[in-house]
Amino acid sequence: MRQIIQLDDKLKLEIMNFEKSCEQICQRQKDKYYDLFNKKGKQLAVELIREKKGKIAAANEVFDENYESYIETGIVEEDEYFPDAYIPLWKCKNEWFQIIGYMNEDSLSDIEKKLEKIILEMLEEA
Repeated sequence: MRQIIQLDDKLKLEIMNFEKSCEQICQRQKDKYYDLFNKKGKQLAVELIREKKGKIAAANEVFDENYESYIETGIVEEDEYFPDAYIPLWKCKNEWFQIIGYMNEDSLSDIEKKLEKIILEMLEEA
């Protein structure tokens, strides 16, 4: 995670676009592996989570203190959710009376590869 101390409107837009692209990656991977998990009687969950202090946050709150976004994977089986892994994307917190951001340095392609690797491991264990 790369530390960012200069938070401006350009960065906010970049983060929002990054998260939106990650949401599309999640949906693509979910669609790609849906049938394979379904055959095993399980449902794959791949979601981009935006939260602030454990509560759902809006996409435009990226510079709010305690905001974080990440991709979470898990399996739903018999209406019960079992989380598996997560990939952090962006985090904003207050350090030394200043809001500091931390951004995942991986490219979208690298994030998709990591996510696919996680999903394939989950499939093997399912």
